[in-house]
Amino acid sequence: MWLLVTVAACAAFGAANGYIIHRFELEPVVVTLASGFILTGAALLILPQPGGLQSVPGTSIVLG
Repeated sequence: MWLLVTVAACAAFGAANGYIIHRFELEPVVVTLASGFILTGAALLILPQPGGLQSVPGTSIVLG
């Protein structure tokens, strides 16, 4: 289920980037970097503490 949510979210952000690039005639690298900064800031607001790893149930079984 979470895999589908993740793929859908990525597709939505990609479509939004494509729309912004086409509509405002901006360079793709600029829009991509800007959206990356926005998503990083959103992650910092959502996560309880800054860091690169988040505990997801079941990952210890898969990843070892």
